Amino acid sequence: MTLNFKNILTLGKGLLLRRRVPLFVTFRITTRCNMKCRYCDSIQCRTEEMNTEQILNMIDELRELGMVKFGITGGEPLLREDIGEIIDHAQQKGVIVTLNTNGSFVPKRIEDLLGLHTLIVSIDGLEKTHEINRLRGSFASAMQAIKTARDRALNVWSLTVISKDNVSELDELIDLMRSMRVRMLFQPVEEWDIHSDAVSESLPSKQEFRRTIDKLISLKKKDKIIATSMSYLKLLHSWPIYPGFARCDVGRFSCNIMPNGDVISLKGRHNWRIG
Repeated sequence: MTLNFKNILTLGKGLLLRRRVPLFVTFRITTRCNMKCRYCDSIQCRTEEMNTEQILNMIDELRELGMVKFGITGGEPLLREDIGEIIDHAQQKGVIVTLNTNGSFVPKRIEDLLGLHTLIVSIDGLEKTHEINRLRGSFASAMQAIKTARDRALNVWSLTVISKDNVSELDELIDLMRSMRVRMLFQPVEEWDIHSDAVSESLPSKQEFRRTIDKLISLKKKDKIIATSMSYLKLLHSWPIYPGFARCDVGRFSCNIMPNGDVISLKGRHNWRIG
């Protein structure tokens, strides 16, 4: 993550003065999606969406409060026709902008994405595993998305949800992403508000999961391909019950915003609407 002087100053003030500053904002811009992953129920969680003007105003407000990074997720963000305008507005404000996508619409919308710092493409495993979880043809779409973005000199990372279906093939997947010059993020299957009732079907055993995390920690020590932070990987070693001393900074230095402007924590919703 590249920080300019203003961002470094804002970050330093927040950390040193221990102020509540929304430095890192995750915005679930829509719950609409063109896929239906086994562990996700986003398309069943339909909610009102802010319009373009409201979102641009929200970005302005958050920047004034100290935002340095704006992560756009969904659903599938590229279902928003105004996504390019939103990205460019945040980027022009000096904010680092990332976007998570399943990749389906990247080739058609690539011009809208050039203001991104990082494009994050969801990859659930090798082709068979990826398509069991999503749709036939979705793996090829994700690969094409990565190629299209790399051809336009965009920074591209992959995001893999660790499941019982992919733990045995992560070595091959890592080799594939390395060959495409893509760094990798990993996260567990978690029972959040958008996850489906079938989430338990995707869970690896604790032993499988911890072996996988041990492997990723070892690899991160010697290879830059693993983009997930070491501190997060070490925390994940305790999954699914995290230690009581693990501090969550949601509400201190970061926040999550729903499509309608509601700000939520990881475990519940707060009565605060912006935009």
